[in-house]
Amino acid sequence: MKTIDSIHSIHLELHDDEENSHKEYDVFLQKGDTGYAVSFKYGRINGHSTEGVKIEDATEEEAKIVYDKLVLSKMKKGYEEV
Repeated sequence: MKTIDSIHSIHLELHDDEENSHKEYDVFLQKGDTGYAVSFKYGRINGHSTEGVKIEDATEEEAKIVYDKLVLSKMKKGYEEV
């Protein structure tokens, strides 16, 4: 799916000094020429990142549900919006 426009995005971070764990997670809601997509990027802060797609070629409503669910799941694990 060729991305046309980024509708919404959020940057989340998780810091645990005791475990020396500092992670980031980005979620993107995008509109493409064949529908909507939700993609993500995560990894250690200032380290290697992994990217992926949760859903593509979806309706706007389907994509928003996936986006909200993904963000909520990360916040439940302790990630905070930065």
